[in-house]
Amino acid sequence: MSYPQLKTRIKKSKRRGRGPGSGKGNTSGKGHKGQKSRSGSKFKPFFEGGSLELYRRLPKKGGFKRHWIKQPAIINISDLSKFTEQEIVNLKNLQAKNIIPRNATTFKILSKGEIKQPLTIATDLYSQTAKQKLDAAGCKYVKEKPENTDKIENKPTKKQAKKD
Repeated sequence: MSYPQLKTRIKKSKRRGRGPGSGKGNTSGKGHKGQKSRSGSKFKPFFEGGSLELYRRLPKKGGFKRHWIKQPAIINISDLSKFTEQEIVNLKNLQAKNIIPRNATTFKILSKGEIKQPLTIATDLYSQTAKQKLDAAGCKYVKEKPENTDKIENKPTKKQAKKD
């Protein structure tokens, strides 16, 4: 299948400073005198004719947030009602039940709500009142191992290998 040849007109560039007959002769479209009419004229991007630039007039925004510190996802005791006694309340199970977002790395339990059944909880982060409510319900606490616990063999560096 062939397509018809498209005829496109190539736009010619304006030739400035080539005499009065060209339409862009004499001042070449730069007006009369002044810095902008002269060769090599450059202005900074937010230059306002010598007055103080807008970005220097505005107040600086205060505050600083350490974006590299991950905040724990917050859950309440009332959210734990979705778990049975056999299940462990850990990061993976909370994400599977859509209680916390998928990108969360840790979670913290707060005391809003009531708990009736004893659960097994795998976190170190909870408020004092949440801890009291969990203890009253007979909850157990376990330490969960990180997912990637593969042993990394310590291979000697090139310098150490040459010394041996």
